[in-house]
Amino acid sequence: MENEGNNDGSENPVAITGSGIDTDGGESLQIGSEIDTNGGESEEKQIGSEIDTNYGGESQQIGSEIDTNAGESKEEQIGSEIDGGEREEVQTVSETDADFRKMFGISIPRQNIVVENEEAKADIIRRRRKDCDKGFFSNYDDVTVHRNMIQDTHRMEAYNSAVLFYKDRIEGKVIVDVGCGTGILSIFCAKAGARKVYAIEASQMALHAKSIIEANGLSHIINVLHTTVEDATIAEEVDVIISEWMGHMLFQENMLPSVISARDRWLAVGGLVLPTSATLYMAPFSDSQRYHQKIGFWSDVDGIDMSVLIPPTTSVVCRFPSVETVEHDCLLAEPHQVIMVDMYSITSSDVDLITTSFRFHSRRSALLHGFVLWFVADFSDEAVHHDERDSIEVESAPALSTAPDAPSTHWEQTLLNCPDPLHVEEDQVIEGILTIKIDESDHRLLRICLNYGLDGELIELETQF
Repeated sequence: MENEGNNDGSENPVAITGSGIDTDGGESLQIGSEIDTNGGESEEKQIGSEIDTNYGGESQQIGSEIDTNAGESKEEQIGSEIDGGEREEVQTVSETDADFRKMFGISIPRQNIVVENEEAKADIIRRRRKDCDKGFFSNYDDVTVHRNMIQDTHRMEAYNSAVLFYKDRIEGKVIVDVGCGTGILSIFCAKAGARKVYAIEASQMALHAKSIIEANGLSHIINVLHTTVEDATIAEEVDVIISEWMGHMLFQENMLPSVISARDRWLAVGGLVLPTSATLYMAPFSDSQRYHQKIGFWSDVDGIDMSVLIPPTTSVVCRFPSVETVEHDCLLAEPHQVIMVDMYSITSSDVDLITTSFRFHSRRSALLHGFVLWFVADFSDEAVHHDERDSIEVESAPALSTAPDAPSTHWEQTLLNCPDPLHVEEDQVIEGILTIKIDESDHRLLRICLNYGLDGELIELETQF
């Protein structure tokens, strides 16, 4: 995305910033202590998060208030393990997936809400998310990140083709570019005849975008707003929202809520959102050559058995998702649709917790090395239901695919690697359930739980991205 990218093309290119979450999932941050010597009241507030091994079991301690005069102590906690206090537990899991989990004894990730202290909890989350955003946006001060995206010809051609395809709906209209980066999409729209373009960018790249726009003589059309979408002010309705918000595995870095915010605040009735939809897919894969290069080679190093290093190497390789290119021939089955995002109706809460059960029939006998995920962004205005779009010729609208059989992009594909490859026979069923959850404290972080296996025996893999 113009606010998403792979810095250096390395295997694990994504820096998790802002929240200070360590590799074990534990986090503790001391905010402060305030002592009122007149009232004899001491208040200490602490923020913490402990992620248990059951996935989704979070415990956050907000604070402790001690009234030395009354001799009473009150302690409030937010999390999945709360002693006392009224709470409401919200589970957003479909009946089908709930039945699937019950069948195989898989716990359901929960988002727990403490009713009696929602205001305090919301305030803490807001402050922590601002801290996370500072780190997130600072990553995009780096011009090399934008170079990688600009040099992605498949990405550039898809967006330029989309702007030209909808030229009649852009010409003379007002446009918002969410996360404009260098301003390239804003410039595409200006050249297509837009009357006004609001280019919103929170990172320091906004300063370079202004210079680029001035150098191209488009300052009278494009207004760069150096702020977040959430803090931006636009005093008119807009006709088109364009954004390259997609991250690795579609949702990594979680920029979609900013586009939703722009849509809900400014888009005119019958307006256009580009892309119009995006779909996340997954499939099992087998790649023995890749496995040997990364892990298996330890079995024979110039005739020396170093296989004792296979377990620690496996732990490193499988600890986090990897961003790599997978050949289409490595896929063991037809892809499964994880979720389709309709940009006209999607809400932020719809993607806070995504869960899907899958069932693949293996095309051949092979070793299952993991699961590969990719997305397709569609610019067809008929891809999803919306009024006043019957005149568009669907077959001409472009699409941006990051699938293994599509032209390569800077997104490549995202791999969830199996610690122990499983042998599967031709037509054998590979089944399980995938859960993707936005972390409550660091909303740029995805927590992923994959349960997979053969013949009803499931293995659980937990990771973060």
